[in-house]
Amino acid sequence: MKTTIDLDEAKLERAMKLTGLTMRKEAIDFALTEAERSARVRALLNQGFFEGIGEEPIVDPQYDVLTLRDAEIPPRPGFWSTQRSTSTFCVHGSTHRSASVRPCGGTRP
Repeated sequence: MKTTIDLDEAKLERAMKLTGLTMRKEAIDFALTEAERSARVRALLNQGFFEGIGEEPIVDPQYDVLTLRDAEIPPRPGFWSTQRSTSTFCVHGSTHRSASVRPCGGTRP
């Protein structure tokens, strides 16, 4: 579609130089595409993240990722501590005081 418009020539030249585009039509098409993309992103950011979900919980209260992980991946003996309490025991006989599961280095932290 052909249209006659009045453009800021200096701005068009700067945009073409920055984008590496050589034709005016390409530069104008690029600008329109970027304006559309920017408007879509702005609309998504203004929209509520959980819009339309309601009051019910998003994650099932019975969901326990640690139980599922233990069921899927059997522990390798001697590599990972097997208890998830404040005291974990490893194959070296050391007691590690930690709330996280981590590889055993054979020394007390």
